[in-house]
Order: sequence, then structure tokens, then C-alpha cells
Amino acid sequence: MQLFTFRKNVLLMALTLICSASFAQKTVTLTKAGELSKHITAAEKYKLTSLIVSGPIDGTDVLFLREMAGRDIDGQETDGQLSTLDLSNANIVAGGSTYYKVKRGLSTKYYNNAEDNVVGLYMFYNCLKLTNVKLPKTATKIEVYALGFCKSLKECTLPEQLTEVGSYAFTNTAQSEVNFPSTLNHLYDKAFNKCQSLKTLRFTSPEVPDFDNEPFAECKNIKTVYVPKSKLEEYEEQLVLSEEVVFKGEEPTGINSLSSTANAVEVARYNAAGQRITRPMKGLNIIKLSNGKVVKRIEQ
Repeated sequence: MQLFTFRKNVLLMALTLICSASFAQKTVTLTKAGELSKHITAAEKYKLTSLIVSGPIDGTDVLFLREMAGRDIDGQETDGQLSTLDLSNANIVAGGSTYYKVKRGLSTKYYNNAEDNVVGLYMFYNCLKLTNVKLPKTATKIEVYALGFCKSLKECTLPEQLTEVGSYAFTNTAQSEVNFPSTLNHLYDKAFNKCQSLKTLRFTSPEVPDFDNEPFAECKNIKTVYVPKSKLEEYEEQLVLSEEVVFKGEEPTGINSLSSTANAVEVARYNAAGQRITRPMKGLNIIKLSNGKVVKRIEQ
């Protein structure tokens, strides 16, 4: 009898693990904005931990994603467990429902997708479950507080065509490294405010972006900033950081000149042993790009 009970319990545990695994991740391709909820069942909504979404998404879809990532329209906690969100092949389109609202005194401010290709105000604000996010490649701007207070966010792949990052867009996130695309031309005041885990920055813009006041205010642990070698002095003059921060010039890698990797951004780098490194090292470097491609390069 005891043996039967033991086997029954083992079987139940195995079935539970299988069910949990089946809800762990999912890929959804949309042809029409506002229909993400039709592709994810009620049972999956608060169980999925990893999600890839392609196609058009509007405010209705963003609200659904927020709820999956632990926050509703009022900023209240949900049972959502979504931690990894890949929107690299999604397109943000204007319209849809409100995804976030804030009460200010007697009035309430409502936020939705106001523009195409813009990561909107408060889009994923305070979604504490998110740890890894890939933003749409086609997005050109990240608005105020878009991912602010996502305190578990350790890695965020920025859009390949990004030009502006708004104030407090990434305040209080847990990223250790940020790689900016060559299209960046403006970082607003306190865009990365109070990011205590931030240690490495990499800029690839051939012209120095506009840096409003203190885009990295109270980021006390930044150690190294990599910039195009030809613009080293200009970056040092225009980006005000602690005196302990070291600016290092890099030669163009030639990656962006390849037709197959046009506008791609370096998101990670590894040595020949497969260990992640934060700067170019002598010998074989394996470079992971934001478009999913991997490039090998010999550094002298």
C-alpha cells in the first residue's frame, strides 16, 4: 500500500512538472494589433515566464503584457510570472486601450500607445517580474518611465533604430551593462537614474549624442565607458561622470557595415572559452548582436 502511494505521488509530481514546463514559454505571431489575448489562454496568462511576440501590438496588447509581468492598469500587483519578454520583431502601433493610469489629486492621467514605433510613457513601469526584455527593433524612442522601477530588469536590448531615451526611462533598473546603437542622438536627464548595478556603457554613435544634465545620475558603480576611438575626447568632455570612470576608445568593428547585420547592436561578448566579457579582449571574441546573429572577430 505504501509503495502504491509513493508511486502515485511521484506520478503526480511528474505531471505537475510537465504542466509547469508546458506553460514556461511561448511564441506568438500577430497579424492584427489588439489580439494578443486571443493567442494566450487564461491558464497560460499568469503561468508563462518567457514570451516572444512578433507583429503589431497596441495599447490593448501592452496592458495584457503588463498583467502577465505582474502589474495591472492601476499599478496593482497581479499573479503574472512573465520574466523574459522578446518584442524584437514586434511593431508598436498607435491606438488600443489604456494600459496605465495615474491619479494626481482629483484627476486621473491615462496612458496608451500614442505613436507608432515609440515605447510609450509608463509602458512597463514597475513590472517587477521582468528580468530580460528585448524592445522592438523598429522603435525610435523610449519615453519617460517606460521601464522605470523594473527593479529586477538585468538585461534590455535596445532598438536598432533608437534615437532618444526619455527622462527616468530606466530609473532603478538592475542592468549591469548598456549598449547603445549608433543611431542614438539624445539621452535625456536622469534616463538611467539610480541604476546601482550599472558598471559598463558602450556608445557607438559616430557623433556624440546630446546628454541632458545627468542621464546617469546616482549611478555610482559605473567603471568603464567604451566609445568610438575617433571621438574619445569629445565623449569625455560632454558626458559628465565620476572622475573614477575610465573612457576607452574602440576602433569600429566593421559589424555594422555588413549587409546582413546592418544597424545591429552588440548586446554581449564572449571569449573563446565561452565566458562573458565586458570589453574586447586579445584573441578570439564572439559577439552576439541584437538581430540574433553571432559574429566572431580576432582582436589584436
